[in-house]
Amino acid sequence: MSNFFAVQTPPVIHSSLLVLTASLAAGVSAVRPFIGFPDSGADLFWANLPAGQLPPLNEIWSLNAFQWSWRHVTNTTTYNYYTAGAVGEFSYRNNLESYGSLRMRPRMSNRDCPHHDPGPQFLRPFYITSCGRVRFTHPDGELGILHGASRSGLPYLNAASTDQETLNANRATG
Repeated sequence: MSNFFAVQTPPVIHSSLLVLTASLAAGVSAVRPFIGFPDSGADLFWANLPAGQLPPLNEIWSLNAFQWSWRHVTNTTTYNYYTAGAVGEFSYRNNLESYGSLRMRPRMSNRDCPHHDPGPQFLRPFYITSCGRVRFTHPDGELGILHGASRSGLPYLNAASTDQETLNANRATG
């Protein structure tokens, strides 16, 4: 009677098989299923909202509602460009998961949090930066982001798609 487990194979095959098995197991365990856009009830809540129109900002209560609003006003190509990230939905998924790790505490929402860098004082400790192909989302491109940043008192870091003279001409004073 032969013992199946007593069969000897060369050590080279053992180690390569072990490496292959470990690699496959690591790859499989690293892949998490991505549900995508959750059913937040936005389709029912804003059922009468005309196509291409944003809901009132005071009715948007979560990140999912912001995402629904964006999908409602943008075309599929633009939405897919920004959510695909760097191949697959890895960047997009990481952004959603990292947003979920933030804890907003109501007792802190009315705090004064000016920020001092070497230079001027800013109202908030964060800034707005440009994003790739911003003209996909608005015909003015970076100028729309610049106007929003100026109105909110946030610093804006520009990119190369709009020249500095045009940005300076459109910057709000103050």
